[in-house]
Amino acid sequence: MKNRHHRRISAKRNWKVGDVIKTRGFRDRNGAFYWMVEPEGFCPDDGIPRGAEVRGPFNTNAEMSAHRQITLLGLDCVVTEGGTWDLAWDRLQ
Repeated sequence: MKNRHHRRISAKRNWKVGDVIKTRGFRDRNGAFYWMVEPEGFCPDDGIPRGAEVRGPFNTNAEMSAHRQITLLGLDCVVTEGGTWDLAWDRLQ
């Protein structure tokens, strides 16, 4: 059932190579980890937005990260780190 659920979620989204997926991970007072996809215009100072789908709890950050990758991209996807974005890249040189 869990794998079918992950496939259904990843099938809803039509991610392409190079797409940016912004997610936010956080901990509660008890130390459990949670994550969510950041909605458009998200500001962390406003707290968790109404209607956001928060996933968790997870015992470790690694467990949360693995769940996030499988949920968003599926079991067959390979993820490579893209590095840190530099705002100067958008400016004319």
